Amino acid sequence: MLIRRNSGKSGIKEYLENGQKHDRYFSRDELDERVILSGNLEIVDNIINSMETTGDKYFHITLSFKEDYIDNDVLSKINNEFRAYYFKSFTDDEIHYYAEAHLPRLKSYTTIGDKNVYRKPHIHVVVPKINLLTNGAINYYGTLETNYIDAFQEYINCKYGLESPVDNPRYKINQNSEFISRYKGDGFIGKGKDFRGELLNTILKNNINSLVELDDYLRSVGHETKYRNNNKDEKLRYLNVINNGESINL
Repeated sequence: MLIRRNSGKSGIKEYLENGQKHDRYFSRDELDERVILSGNLEIVDNIINSMETTGDKYFHITLSFKEDYIDNDVLSKINNEFRAYYFKSFTDDEIHYYAEAHLPRLKSYTTIGDKNVYRKPHIHVVVPKINLLTNGAINYYGTLETNYIDAFQEYINCKYGLESPVDNPRYKINQNSEFISRYKGDGFIGKGKDFRGELLNTILKNNINSLVELDDYLRSVGHETKYRNNNKDEKLRYLNVINNGESINL
């Protein structure tokens, strides 16, 4: 799970309900199943529209997951823990906390800018930046807050066995839990780095999900392959491929 914090002035209700962005034209119903976890979006919208401040009017926090499936019960528990942790200082009378999960119906698409996007489950949290009892502003600032949110993020990842961004540093993820395929193999070094970079793009483009599928693909385009560590634990197996006479371990 990765937590991203942002804020805004308007438009959050329309975005959550309709889902359209400048680089895609899918409706929310085409994109996701919406699961309401906390609060009421109509109330949130009314509060935001009644605020007279010229600055940002609400927190928009996204809890994004790398997993393709998260059980609704787990999503609810994570949301409740986040509410209790991040807004611990405020009672339910002081803030209106709203959260909804988006469970992708559309797993991937290509943007107008020709980027491949892979969509995962995520939670949107929206809280107007106003104390409903005092009418005062609510805000958080500074490095200390970042340390607290990072600590909570890793606590949740450990507790529920979720993938951590610490262990996946090369993934690019936006606020809507969309993994964008921008990685061109620039991290590969040594023998066959160009071939491995091109092969990675092929794997992403063709949704190759297993070693057997990769082996079948390589053989289909004329490469000679063999398994290494084939008599050991399946997790230790990998492929060796001959490319232009060069032996490359994948």
